[in-house]
Amino acid sequence: MNAKFLGYHIDLKRPMWTRAYLETTADRLRGWGFNAVLWEIEDKFRFSRHPAIGHPEAPSHEETAGLVDAFRSRGLEVVPMMQSLGHAECVVGRPEYAHLREAPEVGDQYDPLSDEARAMILELYDEIIAVLRPREFFHVGGDETFSLGVGPRSRPVVEKLGIGGLYLRHMLPILEHVHRRGLRPIIWADIVLSHPEIIPEIPKYVVMMDWDYGVRAERGPGLHIHGGGAVDPRTGHRATIWGLTWADYARCENPAFRKHFERYAVDGQTRRDGTFPQFYATDALRGAGLEVITASASRSCGDAVGVPDAEMHMPNCFHSARKGLGAGAGHLVTSWAVRHNHPELGLPVAFAAALAASTGGDFDERGLYEAFTRDFYGAAIPEFADAVRLAARPFPSAESRTLLEARGRLERGEDPLPGLIEPLERKCGGRRAAAERLGELRAGYAQARGLLEAARAKAARNAHNLDFWLEGTDLQLLYADFALAALAGRLAGEAPGLLARLAGLRETTRRLFAETYAPQGLAGELGLRYDPLEACLKRREEAP
Repeated sequence: MNAKFLGYHIDLKRPMWTRAYLETTADRLRGWGFNAVLWEIEDKFRFSRHPAIGHPEAPSHEETAGLVDAFRSRGLEVVPMMQSLGHAECVVGRPEYAHLREAPEVGDQYDPLSDEARAMILELYDEIIAVLRPREFFHVGGDETFSLGVGPRSRPVVEKLGIGGLYLRHMLPILEHVHRRGLRPIIWADIVLSHPEIIPEIPKYVVMMDWDYGVRAERGPGLHIHGGGAVDPRTGHRATIWGLTWADYARCENPAFRKHFERYAVDGQTRRDGTFPQFYATDALRGAGLEVITASASRSCGDAVGVPDAEMHMPNCFHSARKGLGAGAGHLVTSWAVRHNHPELGLPVAFAAALAASTGGDFDERGLYEAFTRDFYGAAIPEFADAVRLAARPFPSAESRTLLEARGRLERGEDPLPGLIEPLERKCGGRRAAAERLGELRAGYAQARGLLEAARAKAARNAHNLDFWLEGTDLQLLYADFALAALAGRLAGEAPGLLARLAGLRETTRRLFAETYAPQGLAGELGLRYDPLEACLKRREEAP
């Protein structure tokens, strides 16, 4: 790939996308100047020697190869991604492969000292390479290995080599294998940045992907330090410090950061006005002789299930893309399926990343939305920016992590309601404050809905995309009204009306999402969106 990498992430951790939707996505991406997709495989591949991994809706080898050809015919290179250590629940989360875990209770991470696990990973990679025929890159994951070191066999190695040394012991043979196959391995940069002493040991053929989904400007008043926070007593892994101010930094004892990163993170302007360069890690890795691709997010942690937090993602994608395509080897827009809002709603921020690459000028949110509506909808729709801003504001009861916790309670036979309401009260500082905040958000969602209806009437093309925005906004309204009723103690009385709305919206979601997702994956999305709320409402409705 001679041009700099500009990729979009197709995450198959949740539903399998239909062929038609994948091709529609490819056409849009190529039209905006993207030249690659990161194909996160997870269980959406039929592994010949390990069929237990494959999801029932995984495409066949022939279908997968056909999809790759469809992307390539549009000028988009397909970069496969398969996790090699953490986030591996699609393999070690299955009973057949539980013996490859670092510890029995860690259902998402391989044992870094298991030769059998490493051999299996390489076997999976070889089959993926044979079918997808990547031309330059293979992404091996390697991020957020927070349980690394928890296993009893790992502890002596950590005492001798440190967590970074244990990480490298597992990862280096995998990186070397991919390189011997004629490809450049890509790894997420966070764990290497958390253990900077291992940076010199990373082979120069490796491409580091520096992801940061919170940065919203080239400079900012807060500094994050990978591996600078509290120590996990189980493993010794240090958490990331977020939003460290200049005053706090002066009191922060972190010799590793000062040795490896300070000259990139602190400059003369920092000392004058307290702001930090926001992409210091990219510069530090490049300073160590490594190629770096930056990564932003169109949907990530903190999003509501209905609508992603575009107020965060838009500047993040814009500035990250400008950094990666200017100073680095390229940029990737990630789109994490575990957040459950539909990828159609991430199109404006993906467009912003592409525009950052091709135009100069400062970040102009309204200007980006105007350019998006002209390009995508074929009309100037100024109210679309306001609609997105109002609809995208999340609250805890509407986030995927809260709904997952509530669903877990439901599966254990418990009442899901505390799992939905307690995080909201905790964040807002009590029930009364939560109700006041939620009332403000609810009014914004209702206003957003009217603006989206007006936008749909103006759209000259792709108006159907706005049906996904309306569905997400209606879901925000449902969650808000449910939570307001629960906070006021009116859930039993309002249960019949809320259940009727829920049933109607579920059918809207089913109809819309069936255009993009295969049936089993669609069923999973419906279950997360609606089952915890429905169970709560039916309990109250049926109570004597």
